[in-house]
Amino acid sequence: QERVRQRVLNPGGTAVVVHGESGSGKTSLMCKLAVTLRQCMPQQASVVVRLCGTTPLSSSASELLWGVCTQLAKARKGRQELPDVPQTSDFEGLVECFRAMLDSATEAAPIVV
Repeated sequence: QERVRQRVLNPGGTAVVVHGESGSGKTSLMCKLAVTLRQCMPQQASVVVRLCGTTPLSSSASELLWGVCTQLAKARKGRQELPDVPQTSDFEGLVECFRAMLDSATEAAPIVV
């Protein structure tokens, strides 16, 4: 958990992918990490957690991306101009929206997905 936390908190850090066999503790690790990150990140940080494949809304790429974009839009509302979140049927629009959301991250208001 500490190694993953340090990678996420490292400025310019790269993506961290947690994978393993069913029952190996991936969900538990990610939930504990989310709590830890929320405690050590700036107050304006947006920490988004999605456990892929655990619910119908996280089982398709469009639904998953729509949920992440919607959560980021709500969390960052009023801080800067952000695009409207497209419908789930507009996958390319969702990808563009997600990129715009990530581009809105600053040192004072980082985004962790």
